[in-house]
Amino acid sequence: MPALTVARSMPGCKLSTKLGCILVVVASGSGQSHQMELVGSLRSSAAGRRERPATVLIAAEPRCAAWLRRVLRLAREFKVVAEATDGTDAVHLATACQPDVVMLDASMPVMSGLETIPALRARAPQAAVVMVATVDAAAAADRLSRRLGAHGCVIEGSPDDAVLGSLSTLVDRELVGRRSRRAATNPPR
Repeated sequence: MPALTVARSMPGCKLSTKLGCILVVVASGSGQSHQMELVGSLRSSAAGRRERPATVLIAAEPRCAAWLRRVLRLAREFKVVAEATDGTDAVHLATACQPDVVMLDASMPVMSGLETIPALRARAPQAAVVMVATVDAAAAADRLSRRLGAHGCVIEGSPDDAVLGSLSTLVDRELVGRRSRRAATNPPR
């Protein structure tokens, strides 16, 4: 099935859907292209089945944080509960508020997004960590962040509906996974 264009064109980047998944193809300066799947699919969200909005910690430099706040405000299924401007603050806030999702800017000062992931996984293991990267850094950030335990990567400035659809799918998948793991370790009597 041919890919369908979803988004405005970004230099060196093509966003498309293929069989319901959001794919990003990033062309590098050497002429090679890297393909990665964003966090989830564009399927409709099961947010109506959630008991509460998913809590979100934004850890990003100011411009990226403003974009994330604007996008997340469009959906009732997400609630921003804290914001950090560097990785060290992100770890402290994640420990304190135990969010469902951490949106982590790859290029934060003090402690980069990649350096922050292991500490977040240790201090807030239930949180779905999503790396936010620029078009130029997306392929490398996606690959490295997943190795470190992140759940996915979105490109800063991506279309609102693509980001929200991906996050909805991710949160629904993670919540179902947590419930299944809890049920397996605590069977009904």
